[in-house]
Amino acid sequence: MRPLLDVALDELALFVPEPRAGVERVDVDDQGAVHLTHVGREGTRWFTFDDRGLLERHPKDDDALPIARRLQGGETIFTYRPGRRVVVEQRTRGERRIAKGYRRKRSREALRRHQVAEGASRRGGFRIARLLVHHRDEEALVFEPIEGHPLWLDGEGVEGCFRLGKALAHFQTTYVGDALDVFGPEQELAVLERWREKAERALGGPPQGWLAARDRVREVAGELPEPRIGLVHRDFHDGQCIETPDGIALLDFDQLARGDVALDPANFLAHLSLRGMQGESGADESSAHACGEALLAGLDRQDEEGFWIRLRFYEATTFLRLALLYSLRPRWAEHAPTLLRLGERCLDDLVRIG
Repeated sequence: MRPLLDVALDELALFVPEPRAGVERVDVDDQGAVHLTHVGREGTRWFTFDDRGLLERHPKDDDALPIARRLQGGETIFTYRPGRRVVVEQRTRGERRIAKGYRRKRSREALRRHQVAEGASRRGGFRIARLLVHHRDEEALVFEPIEGHPLWLDGEGVEGCFRLGKALAHFQTTYVGDALDVFGPEQELAVLERWREKAERALGGPPQGWLAARDRVREVAGELPEPRIGLVHRDFHDGQCIETPDGIALLDFDQLARGDVALDPANFLAHLSLRGMQGESGADESSAHACGEALLAGLDRQDEEGFWIRLRFYEATTFLRLALLYSLRPRWAEHAPTLLRLGERCLDDLVRIG
């Protein structure tokens, strides 16, 4: 039986040229539907493949998103996940705003997490987009736009990554009491399991050797040193950071939690390795390594007890997650085995460090 993703891509070829080269994102929902984001000459288009076949999607027609009734179809769409979330640019009398629409009953939790992040930003560190309004009936948060440019990861980006590490250190040490749930190794393993299930549905299984590496991660998880708990973004990578005249801005706090302060830098380091492979944001293997060293220097946790062990653990889990995620993206699927090997190398390091 052919993998579901291959069948979906064959169907997509009837709509767009060279679908494998243009598909930027693939997701699989709990019902087994495959969602594809394609970027081509006509712009970005979204499709869902399920038992009905391949259907083209657009936020303005998405009944699961209350904000859809406000959309006209000509807005700039930054991100769209059918049935779950959309981020659009709105212009009113020449004023530009960014609206983030959620499915029903999800915006209140997003509001709470953003408010925690705004409170953290008052200590310094990151700049965070100011929330302008919460439209409860539309399940939408509306933000001021942040003007700037993406974080560059070439040789000249080293200084920016040092500043990023310092900003992250400020962010992590913000006291938020019990305002957020704790995210730890058990929850991290649950995330890996969800991605394994996605790969199972779309591809028939994870990359060869992935399950053995996952089992090693499970063994290590019960032997980690005590964590140092702080504020964690949980999706911390260069794509969430913008260089502005007022410092580095951090985006998207939908997964904000309390957790081990090693988690976010580990996530960033793994993404740096990926950028070096992809050649994106000016990165190559050498500059990615230099940027990672600069981030850790700015973070300044080198002497913290147990930090390196916890850092390597979360690097390993991030690499294993990225190996699954990118095995689902035809353009970058060739990198999945390398990502898995890097995760295995982190696990080998844990043996030597321990």
